[in-house]
Amino acid sequence: MPRLVDLNLIEYRVLKLICSGYGLAKEIVNGYSSKFNEPISLPAVERTLAKLRGKGLINSKPVSKALMHEATTLGRLIACSRNPHSP
Repeated sequence: MPRLVDLNLIEYRVLKLICSGYGLAKEIVNGYSSKFNEPISLPAVERTLAKLRGKGLINSKPVSKALMHEATTLGRLIACSRNPHSP
């Protein structure tokens, strides 16, 4: 039986940005403010990424001195679909 994943709006938006190709935390900060017209801090993005990792929705791998984030299969099912009804 599949379990439900509880996401708040910021978590969903960050996951959506990762699906759109924003892989680094700094890219997510910039993409968040430009796509959603709301500022978000780097520490807030890093906390959100940790929550998404804990929920099994993203994987993170070291690239140089940063972490590159990508959606897992479950994360892609939730936020990367081309469903016309998704926000």
